[in-house]
Amino acid sequence: MDGTSAQNLFGGTGFDEKYMLEKAARELVLIKKSTDPIVINDHIINFSITIASIASWMFHLKLVEHPEWESRRETDFVNWVRFTNPVVAAFIDVANESKHANRHSKSNYAEKIEMRYFSDLSKLTPEVRALLIKKGFTKEVNRKDLWLIVPMIKLSSESKFLYDAADLALGWWNSFEPDHALPLDI
Repeated sequence: MDGTSAQNLFGGTGFDEKYMLEKAARELVLIKKSTDPIVINDHIINFSITIASIASWMFHLKLVEHPEWESRRETDFVNWVRFTNPVVAAFIDVANESKHANRHSKSNYAEKIEMRYFSDLSKLTPEVRALLIKKGFTKEVNRKDLWLIVPMIKLSSESKFLYDAADLALGWWNSFEPDHALPLDI
């Protein structure tokens, strides 16, 4: 299988970094549409792996042409991405964690994906309730109780609404300019 690439495996042209960005966007839509925490976790894993793999696509399809990167490895670029954008780095951590049953390397950016449950919505101010509904979803429990469930990602420095963090990571990749990526000298 020497020389096999995703482009060859999936049929050639049109399967490139733009496709991967669109795939990540589709996964984000699925995260936001889901109302089952288990299914949401499935889509978070898929989204994270896609966000992480975009670095490989960008490196091999866009950066290897640049003189600054021609003697560098993909790992150097991934380290640059992690240094440059901690939110993208968090999703790279999630992707790495989801691939290993017992990972020996500590995640540096993502600490936890969690679902925050609010069972008594009357305790929330109308403004907070509206914000949380926008950042999560409601679910009927036991045919009588309505719970609000908000997916969160705990970063090394703070917790963020998962939808917001995912939007930021996808937006960063969509605005990525290969000419602005310069190797770190460390």
